[in-house]
Amino acid sequence: MKTQKKLFILLSLLMSLSLVGCSSKKSISSDAAATNNTDRSDTGSGTTGSSTTPPNDSDWGAMGYLDIVDTDAFEEFSGYTVEDLLNERIYIKLNRFEHGSSTYYEGDVRIAYDYQYIHNQYSSTPGVIETVYKHPRFEAKAYDDDELDENPNHLKYSYQGVRFNKFIMNDGKQYFVGFFEEPDFYDWSPWGWDPAAKAGALMIIIDDLDDDGFSGSVWFHNYDFTYAVKPVETRCTDIEIGPYSCRDFVVNDEIRPDLDITPNTFTKLGEFYNLDVAEAFDN
Repeated sequence: MKTQKKLFILLSLLMSLSLVGCSSKKSISSDAAATNNTDRSDTGSGTTGSSTTPPNDSDWGAMGYLDIVDTDAFEEFSGYTVEDLLNERIYIKLNRFEHGSSTYYEGDVRIAYDYQYIHNQYSSTPGVIETVYKHPRFEAKAYDDDELDENPNHLKYSYQGVRFNKFIMNDGKQYFVGFFEEPDFYDWSPWGWDPAAKAGALMIIIDDLDDDGFSGSVWFHNYDFTYAVKPVETRCTDIEIGPYSCRDFVVNDEIRPDLDITPNTFTKLGEFYNLDVAEAFDN
């Protein structure tokens, strides 16, 4: 099994030399944009994370309204030139993962919005404004046995894959911090690799908790374009250097949001509010 995985890594590295990077901005301005599958995709549910009709969000967890910080931040996050955004939302659906007396969380976060683009002069309907419904998914999950067997950091326990996704106290105030990645990374293979899967990671910080709903902020970190292949046996929080590292809140080489809650690696995408606590955390 190890020999086969090493062969796959070698083959993928050779294949990556012929691929073109996806880190530059793309302007959606053609009829094909509605079915473009090179943006952040929801491969976990078998769709591209993009549709021409409103998606069924009944199983996406708690929904909250999302205020985008600015257009530049969103374009950096998505890689697309934004003409207009409508109905921005965030969905959070997390499951408890117990280890000893500690509780961690794995699950999904989705950023959903209605994206408007203009058909270009080469399309059959130039100048027409069309709306596409975007809903990219980001995932956090514990390590499985195979990942632990091959983990380059020699981690031993499943919970370590989500050990930073938990409630913390900082300066007398309670927060929830969670790291999430493109789901493509968990299903990577040299035979079906999509360079769009290199896009990056998402982080949420919940800083206002009450019975009526909670609010917080969402942050993103795009992986830099690189020919290097991301190790599939590890999470970005366990990669200390290189283009696939998403470590933040680092104090003395450790991720410690309980000591420093100000992000340095991630960029703020927006703020959300009015999420249902039970619906988000009790799945």
